[in-house]
Amino acid sequence: MSKLLSQLILFVLPISMGITAVIQGTFNRLILNTWDIITMAFFNALIILVISGMLLLLQHIIQPNDQSFLAIRFNIRNFQWWFIIPPLTIVFITIGMAFTITKVSATTVFVLSILGQLCASLVWDGLIRGDGFPIMRVVGVLMVFAGGIMVSKV
Repeated sequence: MSKLLSQLILFVLPISMGITAVIQGTFNRLILNTWDIITMAFFNALIILVISGMLLLLQHIIQPNDQSFLAIRFNIRNFQWWFIIPPLTIVFITIGMAFTITKVSATTVFVLSILGQLCASLVWDGLIRGDGFPIMRVVGVLMVFAGGIMVSKV
């Protein structure tokens, strides 16, 4: 894969994930017109389980080589307690977005959600990766903070 294509994919993929998050949150809000929030979250988890199961089956059929991103590396003995954090965050995001979108606009929810992601990313990059806190990144986060104030005042 060419470097330009890789860069394009890495640019478009996060944008696509952001669009998908809005679609997920707004459709879950619509589901809440019919179902309660726990049933909605369970249904989301059930669909994730079915799709993940199908992908796992496909992975076992294809048997990618050990260098592939999809190579099978599962071993229950390697389980760590903190492996439960990602699924817990999915539950929180699914329920939290559906709930907050019923109370405020989708724009407000997602600008503030992005602000939270930026703050957490800034701390992660600064402290865990050791990137420090470059002034332009901090200014960018402060600009989104200002945007969060603006959209929440509407």
